[in-house]
Amino acid sequence: MNNKLIDFIISLPFLWLGTGLLISSNGDKNLVAIILISLVAILIKYKFTTFKENIKSPIIKMLIISCLYLTFSYFYHGISSTEIRTFIACTIFFLFVPSNILSEKKLTMLCAASSIISFIFVYYHYIHLSIPRANWPINAIPYSTVVATFSIVSLSILISTKSKNIKLSLIPVILLLILTLIITETRGTWLALIITCSFIATYNHFKLHKALNWKSSTLFVLAFLIALSLSHAQLNKRIAQTQQEYKAIMKGNLNTSIGLRLQMWSIAPQLISEQPIVGLGKTHINKINELYKEGEISKALYNFQPPHYHNQFIEALVKKGIIGLALLLLLILMPSLIIKKSDLNYTSKIMIWGISILFLLSSLTDVPLRNGSSLLVYFFLVIYPCIHINQTSKE
Repeated sequence: MNNKLIDFIISLPFLWLGTGLLISSNGDKNLVAIILISLVAILIKYKFTTFKENIKSPIIKMLIISCLYLTFSYFYHGISSTEIRTFIACTIFFLFVPSNILSEKKLTMLCAASSIISFIFVYYHYIHLSIPRANWPINAIPYSTVVATFSIVSLSILISTKSKNIKLSLIPVILLLILTLIITETRGTWLALIITCSFIATYNHFKLHKALNWKSSTLFVLAFLIALSLSHAQLNKRIAQTQQEYKAIMKGNLNTSIGLRLQMWSIAPQLISEQPIVGLGKTHINKINELYKEGEISKALYNFQPPHYHNQFIEALVKKGIIGLALLLLLILMPSLIIKKSDLNYTSKIMIWGISILFLLSSLTDVPLRNGSSLLVYFFLVIYPCIHINQTSKE
């Protein structure tokens, strides 16, 4: 088989991140099939040589332990099938995948593809068809996290690349990504992205004693301001809605979007105390029903029957216990600890730190490491480079 064709098949899972994952409601499930096809190509070209190298990675060992615990949880009290499927598929793939797939040029092309496809998707459903985001074929909240992730990747390349052509090509990419993110009306992701971009600028200046290139800064700010001016209607609408919710909460009405979150977080200690070590799994909903019968939660929360707790850390403690929380913290913090002492290139470091911070902040109001699409993006853009840290550093 032609080497170029094999290399293309191997890279298909990465290509899917910026294309199919953003238009298909079953994008995360489809990726599992694509991973299997890619694995066949990897075995044809590399046999088990990549496996022998990858198995040595500490982050691979962490993933294997996580898969074992998730499997136990799945059969013991039930957990999300999406989560365990994604963990197992990615762990197997990362055991064999080579280190030379992602490059600055390929990442730029991936960001470009994601910006065009995601913008068309949200524009078509929200603007053209006037479909509320709650009724989109893909959940708007994890969708916004994926879009924000590609924004961080684009910014990381913009401030570090020496290529003028790549810098200029990234401006319309960032513009479209920010526009798309604003249209999703996801407040938590907006805030997480703003804080993460601020971190990147601060780190770039104080840690490396390197001022942001004024041209890159100007281009990014210009793209940001254009995006704000083009989407002011959506911004004003969401700000007004937030103000209304705040006033309602001040009056004691917790049956709003933010109010329901506050209710979920307030009952979390009671749920966690039921099974603090291994969590409640899917049986958490039985406890919700009990609390309603005892008059401890509102009818609105009972009717909502929360599938998750809009906080990744509370979600982990309630459903997977202290063990689940420990593995979650490893998943978020381990990449940053690994690259801190490495000689990984500057673009990759900023990208990994930036995405890690984005997910950490997003985890305060959502569950990005439970949803299939956002979890996949985290695995492929943060975990994958860390597995090959020694090899990519040399390259």
